Amino acid sequence: MNAWVDGVQAALAEHGWILWALGGGSLLTLVVSAALIPILIVRIPANYYVRAKTAEDSVRPRWQRLMVGVVRNVLGGELLVAGFAMLFLPGQGLLTLLAALALLEFPFKRRLELALLRSPGLSHLVQWIRRRRGVAPLVLSEDPEP
Repeated sequence: MNAWVDGVQAALAEHGWILWALGGGSLLTLVVSAALIPILIVRIPANYYVRAKTAEDSVRPRWQRLMVGVVRNVLGGELLVAGFAMLFLPGQGLLTLLAALALLEFPFKRRLELALLRSPGLSHLVQWIRRRRGVAPLVLSEDPEP
């Protein structure tokens, strides 16, 4: 056991910058998520979970929709990884995961989002953020599929 502790101490002495980098990255994700996640939550239309998609939702040319989809999925993937890490590190892990799910495109997305939003703790937090910013609360449909 002593050899293991000595090995860890030697590695930390030699590569202590790694801990500083991880700590700095964790602090950065905490600050960015604390600033960005409430903005994203407020930008969700109140009727987002009850309205059906219309032809007006796709007025952009196909290549623009494709580019927006790629950017949204890349950003959503990054937020998904960061949110999962924030479950164990300082940060708003659940809110970041919710933002990631909102950006990503995958089957049964709406059902998963609604299940998360209906959980008492997260629902209360999301609605509190919207109320605090003077935005109408999210209306959650009873039907999990659009």
